[in-house]
Amino acid sequence: MAAKEALIALDRFSDGWDYKSPQISRSWRAHWHNLNTLYEICKAIKKRKLFPTDDSAKKVIYLAIQAAAKKWTMPIRNWNWRRIDL
Repeated sequence: MAAKEALIALDRFSDGWDYKSPQISRSWRAHWHNLNTLYEICKAIKKRKLFPTDDSAKKVIYLAIQAAAKKWTMPIRNWNWRRIDL
């Protein structure tokens, strides 16, 4: 599941449960950057069925975190920001 699909699923969840427990989806949205990193790690681990050593598992997790970190610093596409003096 891609990150966009995960957000869509969260929206659907919110539609059905916010009337009863709005704090759940609020918490997920507030901590989305952490959850998104966890998603990247799960995605990297899922591709491999078996790790020969603990170090190999740690390396895959480290690389997944590095890949997620690159996304945090990438500029937003089609973002045309100009300074506005008020």
